[in-house]
Amino acid sequence: MKTDRIVIRGSLRDVARTIGQLPRRNSLIRRSRPDLPDEGFIPSLADALHPRRQDLVVQELRRESPSTFTYRLAPARDDGLIAPFRPGRYLSVEVPVAEGPPIRRPFSICNSPTDARRRNAYEITVASGPGAFIADRIHRDWSVGTPVVASDPQGVFTYEPLRDPGMLVGIAGGSGVTPLRSIISEALEGDGDPEGDPASLILIQGARRAEELLFEDEFRRLETAYPERFRRICVLSEEPREGDGRGFIDAGIIADAMGDAEAALFICGPEGMHRHLDGQIPMLPRTPRRIRREDYGRSGAPSGRSALNIAVRRPGGPFQSIPADSGETVLVALERAGLNPPSSCRNGSCGWCRARLLDGSVRYEPEPTGLRAGDRERNHIHPCVALPEDDLVLEIMEA
Repeated sequence: MKTDRIVIRGSLRDVARTIGQLPRRNSLIRRSRPDLPDEGFIPSLADALHPRRQDLVVQELRRESPSTFTYRLAPARDDGLIAPFRPGRYLSVEVPVAEGPPIRRPFSICNSPTDARRRNAYEITVASGPGAFIADRIHRDWSVGTPVVASDPQGVFTYEPLRDPGMLVGIAGGSGVTPLRSIISEALEGDGDPEGDPASLILIQGARRAEELLFEDEFRRLETAYPERFRRICVLSEEPREGDGRGFIDAGIIADAMGDAEAALFICGPEGMHRHLDGQIPMLPRTPRRIRREDYGRSGAPSGRSALNIAVRRPGGPFQSIPADSGETVLVALERAGLNPPSSCRNGSCGWCRARLLDGSVRYEPEPTGLRAGDRERNHIHPCVALPEDDLVLEIMEA
């Protein structure tokens, strides 16, 4: 029997998806308690869902590759509970340094919300490499029993059925696969709402060599268990295996993965991969419906470009002169001088590191999504992605 299929596109589809959620919403309202909660319920719920600080401890660690370890972080108190999260989010972790206050670094939660809830523990994967002085410090100092201070789960690298189409194509380089592992695992094997998961998932995973492909056994198992919903494409730049792509992830590989379907691209990886894909995405024969990126900022290594000076102070305090160069972010220069202002995302989206520029100029490559019109009016910059153009005079927030 032939059945005509109606295709709804663009804004009409968004309206249809919104209307489609109403029956479920009304059902949840009908099942809710009729009596009002007590006065302290909402603040206590907010503290549980979004704690300003989580005191955790390394419960377990395992080696994923020659330069990569996964750390399981559980509550430090026996009666503690981790804050819940959506797949794709990250923790901002405090790393003690001898030169000053702790430095904060974001690390994606790589286990699924379902797995984290069952174990009452997060997992983060930390990869070392050139200029990764914080990762090196973690590998050196963290062992079972090490206390760790972290934020609540944060970020916007999440799948949203009202916004994103039914196909999700994840593009990962190196340890950038960590948030995608959480998204894929939860969609296929999680206890959450199946109506909120993508119908099909394709992972394009890039690395130099096969030994650097993280979570290889798990992804193979998922491919076997869910062949109609999940597929993985490996691309190796140095030592390709039979059946894998060779070189770098390009427009042809992405186009073949997307086919004729509307897809959302979820991209996470090193800075060089993002720059490479900036030139490949416009070459796609079909424009992705959505493009989501997770970018944890530039390496902490100085670029060796022209020497500059930053005169910096905290509100009401004296100025301190520190060196910088035009190829490193203002935040990296501050951290190298032992001035570690608040920071979280390191990609300009959260605004936690916002500072006031009193003199000088900076540039962004590209402009951060979290830079608001009010920031420009008040000469506020985001140091985590701001590159100094000349000498700066800056006022930073308290740590």
